[in-house]
Amino acid sequence: MNNQISAINIPGFINKRTTNIDVHWFNLNFKSGERQFREDYFAASLLFNRLSIIVSILFFTAFAFLDQLTLNEVKGQLFTIRFAIVCPMIVILFSLTFTRFYKDYWQLITSIGTFVAGASIVAMTITAPQLGSGYYYVGTILVLMYCYMLLKLRFVWAAVTGWAIVLSYIVSVCIFPNIDHHDCVTNVFFLLSANILGMLGAYSLEYLYRKDYFHRKLLRIAQENVIRANGILEYKVKEKTKALQEDIEVRKETEKKLIQAIEKAEESDYLKTSFLQNMSHEIRTPLNAICGFTGILTGSRLVEEERNKYISIIQKSSDQLLAIVSDVLTISSLETGQVKVYCESFNVSTVMHDLYVMFSSAAEVKGLQLKLLMPEATLTTLLFTDKTKFIQVISNLLTNAIKFTEQGSVTFGYEQVKHELVFFVEDTGLGIDEDMITKVFERFRQVDPSQQRIVGGNGLGLAISKGFVELLGGRIWVESEINQGSRFYFTFLKGDVN
Repeated sequence: MNNQISAINIPGFINKRTTNIDVHWFNLNFKSGERQFREDYFAASLLFNRLSIIVSILFFTAFAFLDQLTLNEVKGQLFTIRFAIVCPMIVILFSLTFTRFYKDYWQLITSIGTFVAGASIVAMTITAPQLGSGYYYVGTILVLMYCYMLLKLRFVWAAVTGWAIVLSYIVSVCIFPNIDHHDCVTNVFFLLSANILGMLGAYSLEYLYRKDYFHRKLLRIAQENVIRANGILEYKVKEKTKALQEDIEVRKETEKKLIQAIEKAEESDYLKTSFLQNMSHEIRTPLNAICGFTGILTGSRLVEEERNKYISIIQKSSDQLLAIVSDVLTISSLETGQVKVYCESFNVSTVMHDLYVMFSSAAEVKGLQLKLLMPEATLTTLLFTDKTKFIQVISNLLTNAIKFTEQGSVTFGYEQVKHELVFFVEDTGLGIDEDMITKVFERFRQVDPSQQRIVGGNGLGLAISKGFVELLGGRIWVESEINQGSRFYFTFLKGDVN
């Protein structure tokens, strides 16, 4: 049994002390476990590689129309290069993708084929008279695009192939100077620029794919750990059941409790997995925006309007990421009892009016009517509690109400029942199933994970609100029906209201 439940062997490319990706800075090879990655990369790239080769044949053939239209006097030589050399070579390359040895040599084969295609464009440039040679070099840029972006060449192979094509062009125009000197310098400059940009793109694409592969492996390991943990638990349940066979009644009760424990553990695993997947999406989205637009700002010449637009996107993404981190830290502080309360006396009506102004624009954007209801007799009501946490509770409830309501209205306010204030937030949205009413305030819980992914959010708002309300001595609950909207309430105990 000990052998069956032994710890999982972590693959060599995963550092046992950290979950950071460990690759060589230049060639991007994993420092160990590279062979396993290459097999995965080949399997994932084969179909797209074949499609790219087919498209390259169509493009190369279609450009024969340009030969006949603009360079009719040398179209014979150009057609020979296209249809006697390059197109057959591409067909052979496509045929090789169905052979057994292609898997081991596909990077080399594809690189050679790409270089031949690029060299053929260079040959056309040399063959064509002044009119054609001045612009046919642009075809080498198309080949570079295929090389770096479409043929699934790894960065090192793509870089070697790209530079070989560029150098072949430079050497050719030096040996066969049938192009104007100024045109030659311009062409070389653009080819070098396109090649460098292609290298950066290929490097980024391969790094991102390796990062995704690395995280998929981590996820698989975590899943295997869960399966093994469940196996251990099942084994213990069987052993415990066998030991309790002498007392049937006790055994049945024990089995019932064990089944409940297993279901709770499985549900907890599911909720945590769902939460982690959602958090990964929520964190990755603003991070991608920040990284992407920061790269644009640092690497491009932008007009002031574009720069301000990108800076605004970066700022919004940073605020979104900060809110996510803040929610996670808050729920952690609530779990460990480290949240401090700072009570003060404040006018409830004033705060409610401020919240109405704050959320009016968000409701208006979605075409919703935002309503504030307060008893006139309580316009000067004072509440003695933590004002910041009070505002965050109502803000969380209003944010959810607006987010999950597509049409109709959102109404919030409070009522005074004797010496107790009852606050509420009501919407005309999707509503909550009866089975979920008692679970919506649990941490990691999402009523509809698919809907949550569409509208966004990390699913911690209600758990934080419940924690704050109970910390301040109140209680919180919800009344709802499917397609009839929801109404959230929370109160403060008598003595909290002055």
